[in-house]
Amino acid sequence: MCRKRIFLLMISLFVFLSACSSEEQSTKMTHDLQSNDWTHLKDLGVDAATIEAYDFAVHHPEVLNYIPCYCGCHHDAGHKNNTDCFVDQIEDNVAILDDMGLG
Repeated sequence: MCRKRIFLLMISLFVFLSACSSEEQSTKMTHDLQSNDWTHLKDLGVDAATIEAYDFAVHHPEVLNYIPCYCGCHHDAGHKNNTDCFVDQIEDNVAILDDMGLG
């Protein structure tokens, strides 16, 4: 149980530190949920830790849904939790990614 709490705390801290950005991306980023290929983010120059955060957010929203965002994006962008900083929506097995996680 202690390891699980430490893991969740580490993920929370990582997400908190990397979740929000004031920079705007002009292109919508998407990810096929049946694929583990994140080449499109690598091509944009996104670092490995941020890609790992997006992968976690896409595949484990049940964890990030319980972590509030503290940067104020809930006011500006209507975000309800940390999942919203990484994933706008999921349609037909494709995640439409939010650019705030690029922080």
